[in-house]
Amino acid sequence: MSRILYYEHVKPIIARLPEHYKRRYLESHQTKPESKVVPPPVLVGRSKFVNYLSPGAYCDIPPKVIYPPESQRCLWGNEGILSGYVQKKETSPICPKMWGPSLSQQIFYSEILNRYMIIIVSEAVLSSIESLGGFDQYILSTPEESMHSRLGMHLKRDMLKTLSDPNFCASNREKRESILSRYSKYVLPREEAEWVGLTLEEAVKKQTKLEYEVARLSVRPRKIDLTEKLLEELKSPTPPETVEQKPKWSQRIFSKILPRMGTGKQR
Repeated sequence: MSRILYYEHVKPIIARLPEHYKRRYLESHQTKPESKVVPPPVLVGRSKFVNYLSPGAYCDIPPKVIYPPESQRCLWGNEGILSGYVQKKETSPICPKMWGPSLSQQIFYSEILNRYMIIIVSEAVLSSIESLGGFDQYILSTPEESMHSRLGMHLKRDMLKTLSDPNFCASNREKRESILSRYSKYVLPREEAEWVGLTLEEAVKKQTKLEYEVARLSVRPRKIDLTEKLLEELKSPTPPETVEQKPKWSQRIFSKILPRMGTGKQR
C-alpha cells in the first residue's frame, strides 16, 4: 500500500482522479490467490520415505519473493529472488541460499515506437515474447500485476500514446494501417492512455498539475481589462470637462495688495 494514502490533504485529490485510472489501480492491486506447487495427494501430510506409515512434515506457507529495485529497470516477468536454506546431505550443515531468475541482455525492436532497445530480461519473458509473436505484443498484452516492472509500464504508456496519435506514421499510410489493424484491440483514447502505468504518487502529481493549469487559465489578469478600456477610450475620445480652477493663495494676496500700492493708499 502506498504511504500517500495516509496523508489527509492528498485524499481529496485522490478522490478527483479519473475513474478509468482508479479502476485500473484497484484491479492491479487487489489481492489474488498465490500460485504455488500443489504436491501429490500421497505425500500430503506424510513422509515420502515411509509414505502412509507415519505422518510427515507439510508446510502450506508460500515462499517470500524479493523484488530488488534493479528489477524495475528490467523485464523479469513477475519473477523475483527467493531466499531459503539448503542442505547437501544429512550430515552437512544447513546454509542459507538465494535463488534468482536467469537473466540475459537482449536487443529488441519496437515497430510502434520505431526504435531499438537493450533490456535485461529473464528466460520466462523471452519465451513469452516468442510465444506471443513480438516484443510490442508482449508489452501491450501483459497486465501490470504480471509484468511487475516500471520500465515495462513506461513502454506500454508510450506505445498506447503513439497508437492514439493522429499523426502516427503520417508519411507511410500502409505501415500505419498494418500496425493499427494488429493492435486495434489495445487502442485507447489519448486522455486515458496518458494515465496507464502511473503510480499513485505520479497520478496525484499529474492531477494537481492539471488542476493548477485550469485554475491559472481561468483567472483573467487585471491589466487586460485596463488595456481594453484604454483602447476603447482612444477609439471614441470624449471632450474633456472644463473645471474652474480656484486662484492660489499667493494670487489672492497679491490681488489685494497691488491695487493699493498703485494708488498710494496705506492702511
